[in-house]
Amino acid sequence: MRSQLESTNGEREQLNSQLSELESQLDLANREREQLNFQLSESQSQLSAVNSEKTDLNSRISELHEQYNSLAQERQQLQSQVSELYEQINSKETEKFELQSRISEQLSQLDNASAALSALNSQVWELQNQLATSQQEQEQIQSQAWELENRLAGISQVRSHLESELENANSERSYLRSQLSQLQNQIETVSHDRSQLQSQVSELAGQLETANKERSNLQTELETANSERSNLADRISEFQNQSESSEQLKNQLQSQVAELEQQLETAKTERSQLATQRSEMQAKPPATELNSDTFDAEELESFAASNSALKVANYRELVVSQQGEGDCNTISEALKQAAAGARIYVHPGVYRESLILDKSVEIISSGEVDRTVIESIDSNCIKMATDKALVRGLTLNATGKYYAVDVRQGELVVEDCNITSADYSVVGICGPNADSEIRRCQIHDGIWNGIFISDEGKATVEDSSIFDNGSLGIGVGLGGKLIARRCRINNNGSEAIAVYKDSIATVENCDLTGNSGGAWQIVDNGYVRAKGNQE
Repeated sequence: MRSQLESTNGEREQLNSQLSELESQLDLANREREQLNFQLSESQSQLSAVNSEKTDLNSRISELHEQYNSLAQERQQLQSQVSELYEQINSKETEKFELQSRISEQLSQLDNASAALSALNSQVWELQNQLATSQQEQEQIQSQAWELENRLAGISQVRSHLESELENANSERSYLRSQLSQLQNQIETVSHDRSQLQSQVSELAGQLETANKERSNLQTELETANSERSNLADRISEFQNQSESSEQLKNQLQSQVAELEQQLETAKTERSQLATQRSEMQAKPPATELNSDTFDAEELESFAASNSALKVANYRELVVSQQGEGDCNTISEALKQAAAGARIYVHPGVYRESLILDKSVEIISSGEVDRTVIESIDSNCIKMATDKALVRGLTLNATGKYYAVDVRQGELVVEDCNITSADYSVVGICGPNADSEIRRCQIHDGIWNGIFISDEGKATVEDSSIFDNGSLGIGVGLGGKLIARRCRINNNGSEAIAVYKDSIATVENCDLTGNSGGAWQIVDNGYVRAKGNQE
């Protein structure tokens, strides 16, 4: 390879020298051309000779160009050969590296083979040991083979028995084939019946479409019926509200009728007394004559009524006792007899009645709270229907969908009471003229809210416990106003206090922990001023 490269380099140098000579010759030709051009300018006579020489020169130049092109081609061939030589050298070097890597791999394989040979030697020793054990096992296998031959004889006997059973099975198989043909006939009849059923199904599908259309019509009618039902429900609720108001009016009228009956009884007694006095006066000659015609029954009744009214107005303090130790046996009777500003003391007992406070009175328990109980059935325990009143030291337990304490007007003060309602919210304060102050009370176990303030009603709640109600501890809505101080509002089914729809609440130093919905619900433009609370 090196000799070839040296020879190619020598040839390359020769070519370069020839090229230099050709270039020198070209320079000389150019000079001669210049001389010829100069001579051409000097004389036109020598033009033909010069042209002939010029053609000769052109031919020589073309020859030189051809020689130059051939040299260039040879040069390109030499360059391609040189590149091929370089490629061969590179391939040889790569083959050299591959051979070296193969040699290293073979050396590593030789090491592995030597290690494997040692392992095979150890395995040969193990196989020899196993061969000895296998010979022992072969002897055991031969003994087992004798046993298997004996078993095989028994199996052949069993086989003969099974062959006889197989013949019986073949006979049964032929019988089953006959039954199968019968079943195929039955299947054909079933397929025929199936086609008939499919036709019936198509008819039923048409009937189903008509039924669906009728169903859609019925659904539209049902929707209209539901809308009418909702309208009827609204009207029923209105009627129920009207009936509730009529029941309340009825209760008021009944109380007024009872008062009138009592007044009538007193008037009758006084009339009888006056009649006896009149008979006595007729028996004795009077100092001054009375005209019996002008002293009739109507005047007697009016006189008796005015006299009884004066008698009721004089009652400033009344005592209620179920044991007959007071002025009245029921609180309702005491309310009828009491004048405005009177104080009614209630002895311990369970009073099953509903009270309508239609005059400014104070109702105060003379015993412990748990022993003085007012239970109302399907009504309020206390309904406020006057300007001012006070209730203290009572247990108020309402059943039915009624507040235990219902304040629609006036200022009601409730102190030291235990209040609950089984099927409704416990205390309701509703209306722009409703105002209530609740102090040191326990308000609990209402199915809805502990206290509900609505329709611009106002309430001040202090030092009270409101707990275990089904929904809110206190709900304030529709412009209601609440002031709560030092209260414990815990373990209610929703939030401790909810303020919504333009309502305002001021809550200070209250315990609002342990409620299922958290401490607050403030929505629909509700506003709360809170200070020093536990949440």
